[in-house]
Amino acid sequence: KTLDEYGDKAQMAIETAAVGVSMAARNKVKDGAPERTGKYKEGWKTTLIKDRLGVEAVVYNSVRPGLTQLLEHGHEIVVYGHALANGGRTAPQIHIAPAEQWAIDEFVKRVTRALE
Repeated sequence: KTLDEYGDKAQMAIETAAVGVSMAARNKVKDGAPERTGKYKEGWKTTLIKDRLGVEAVVYNSVRPGLTQLLEHGHEIVVYGHALANGGRTAPQIHIAPAEQWAIDEFVKRVTRALE
């Protein structure tokens, strides 16, 4: 009975942390996202997927999902059929990795704190 109660408490702590951390991580990504037209920046969403094994929180860009990789890591740019004037690559605009690392650390902290 004690293990069942602890399991229920752990499940609730994980779900609560997943919801809170995913929403905060989405906001951190939005805050750091490049803003040319604003569509990419405002396109960040959070989805919670709940099944019998628990909950999964996903932060994604619903407007330009393919752009995330290009902006985060830089790329040899071809925009509207034109390459960069000097050849070369665009500089990465890192905005996802810091939020991801924060979310990992914060999730562990919140679950640990809830189970103490």
